[in-house]
Amino acid sequence: MLYGESHLDNIPSYSKEEFISFFMEYAKCMRKFGKGNSLYSVDWLLLASKFIAWWQEGVILSKSHAADWGLLHLSSGWKENLKRCKELRKDPSMVTRLEYSVNNNFFANRTR
Repeated sequence: MLYGESHLDNIPSYSKEEFISFFMEYAKCMRKFGKGNSLYSVDWLLLASKFIAWWQEGVILSKSHAADWGLLHLSSGWKENLKRCKELRKDPSMVTRLEYSVNNNFFANRTR
């Protein structure tokens, strides 16, 4: 929020089971629609990091801050991809570089 009143109290709480169920459905969507080779696909991983940060710490982060949070707190193989996602978010023109197109599917083995 840049200005105004905080509305954090309007954010619902969820049980661990509800969150896991939601995140499993989200992971299925990541596999189906996050096919890589597009800047749109970067958002899937950044949103996943946002969801996990919100659930674990109750914080609402921007996508860039979610990437930073994930780099510090997640222990999965996502770390390298989060770093790439943040770089692409800051400079979308880099999407044409070979190092960003070698792994055309960020999510193939990352959503298990």
